[in-house]
Amino acid sequence: MKKKVLKEIKLKKDFKCYTGLVCVALSFLLPILGFLVPFLKLPHIITVGIITFLTIGGPEAMILIGSVVLGKDGFKYYRNKMFLLFKRKTKPKPVSKIRYYSGLTIMVLSVIPLYINAYFSKIMPLNEYAKNAILISADLIFVISFFILGGEFWEKYKKLFVWDGNNNKTKDK
Repeated sequence: MKKKVLKEIKLKKDFKCYTGLVCVALSFLLPILGFLVPFLKLPHIITVGIITFLTIGGPEAMILIGSVVLGKDGFKYYRNKMFLLFKRKTKPKPVSKIRYYSGLTIMVLSVIPLYINAYFSKIMPLNEYAKNAILISADLIFVISFFILGGEFWEKYKKLFVWDGNNNKTKDK
């Protein structure tokens, strides 16, 4: 359906189109520019104000201006074009049984330091740097475990968040 939408929409590549694209691009670029502001050696209040605008106010304003200037069809066209970039090209390949169970084990074990910190914090190191290193490592290992588990697990995980109440197979008979 998305491919049909892209083919059906005819865009005029005029000043309005390019202005809208620049505004949308700026909405993604402004937060990155916020990292450069401290190097300008401005007073702290001005620095905070500029960074706040670049990270909170500016991107939202630019995306709104860009979508208004592009118009409904232009915004739909470029939105669908971006979604097509991230669309899965092929079906995920199955992983081996060992890799799957290893990924599940890593996922479950990576949560243990978080529970220890929450319920038995006296066991954790007193040094804040060491404690934070352990907790950040546990979070990263948790994320990495999703990649170890493979694409089929991603599909199962996504189905957890889809309500399927009208499906006859799940209803009690």
